[in-house]
Amino acid sequence: MKGINDLQKEAELKHGAGDYVPHVTSMFWSFRVMILAGIIMLVTSIVGYYLHVKGKLLNNRVALKSIYHLLALPFIANSTGRYSRSGPSTLACIWLTKTADGASKVVTAPEIWTTIIGFTAVYVVMAIAAIYLAVKHIQAGPAGNPAHDVVEQEEATLWK
Repeated sequence: MKGINDLQKEAELKHGAGDYVPHVTSMFWSFRVMILAGIIMLVTSIVGYYLHVKGKLLNNRVALKSIYHLLALPFIANSTGRYSRSGPSTLACIWLTKTADGASKVVTAPEIWTTIIGFTAVYVVMAIAAIYLAVKHIQAGPAGNPAHDVVEQEEATLWK
């Protein structure tokens, strides 16, 4: 197997002088940031669900502040994950394969269409369910939803 230095030399011979080595360190750490963000979101979800089931979520300032401060975490995970995947695909596309070799010899066109149609159908069903539930709750209004009834207790606050 060829290393990065060997591929750099080959690329220089083929394409001329230049730096053809991807930023391996930044891709390495961005992958780990993505995984860490996912773990933090998973743990936060589990703890939040547990507190909700016990009826203690709205009175737990630490949990509420944590959830508030972690709102950007999905974006961070998505961005670092996309960046960490840019290196391997770049190497494969530039050095190791030709564009003509990029098409799969194993997956057929009908299989690809079945997958696309299947995913589209699932997302359409989920969108219809989301719209139905939203309209149902909007039509019920606050009076028809016991969760909105006024109860004389301290409200959940982030800052005190």
